[in-house]
Amino acid sequence: MNFFNGGQIEVDENVFGRGMDSLQAMKLLRFVTASLREVGKEQGCKLTPRAIYQRPTASAMAKMLMQGEGVGGEEGDDSLGQMQRLLNDYTRRIDRMEKQVDKKSSSRNVGVLTGSTGSLSSYFLDALIRSSAVDKVVCLNGSGGDSQKQLKTMQSRGLCQDFSRVEFLGVMDCMDWIPVDVQGEVLVEAVVPSHLPSHKDEGRSCNVLHFVNPRKSYCEDVVGSLIEKSGMKVVPCAEWLRELVKAAEREDVERVPAVKLIGFFQEI
Repeated sequence: MNFFNGGQIEVDENVFGRGMDSLQAMKLLRFVTASLREVGKEQGCKLTPRAIYQRPTASAMAKMLMQGEGVGGEEGDDSLGQMQRLLNDYTRRIDRMEKQVDKKSSSRNVGVLTGSTGSLSSYFLDALIRSSAVDKVVCLNGSGGDSQKQLKTMQSRGLCQDFSRVEFLGVMDCMDWIPVDVQGEVLVEAVVPSHLPSHKDEGRSCNVLHFVNPRKSYCEDVVGSLIEKSGMKVVPCAEWLRELVKAAEREDVERVPAVKLIGFFQEI
């Protein structure tokens, strides 16, 4: 298969650095799977887009296939080892910072974390929970992002599951966004000094502005209206993902641009 217009690529060269996109990565995935099938090695070898993104060189892909590691996504995953080493390193740095904190200080440190059930945010939450300098963590999540979902996320990654200082708030069911045609004017007005409230007398060094729409809408009402007006068919996520994979196989990227993110959808 020709992914680089006939150009040569070195065995240790990053294919994405040479311009490979997500759709070409899907093509490569199907090509490798078909090749394994031809030599009778497909059984038990379930390659995912994640495997290609994590091993973006010919040598790394060959090593993965020869050793049978990481094809399912988890075992022998060097990137996970690197992530763990980075986490350990920064955790040690946090511990050193904590020792410099004035133990006599009476101020309370409260952390606010949005989307805490996500992959990266779960590690942030783990660090916040373990830090003795943090008195409380407030997690602002969408619908379903409660303590039970967080617990499963932390368990799957081997992270701290002590939520005694954590409060979960579901705030995304209510939408108070500002329409984009109005947002531009609002931002321009906000940067004009005459519009900013002065806090010089209070000893503050900066201003914080948060724009919200005074007319709030709720997800359930909006989704219901969309279904009613458009006649869309509502299907389970798994069924939608299967159809997305079929669209990717047809290379129907112009009509279904979501195939570019198929690897992301398969991992959530």
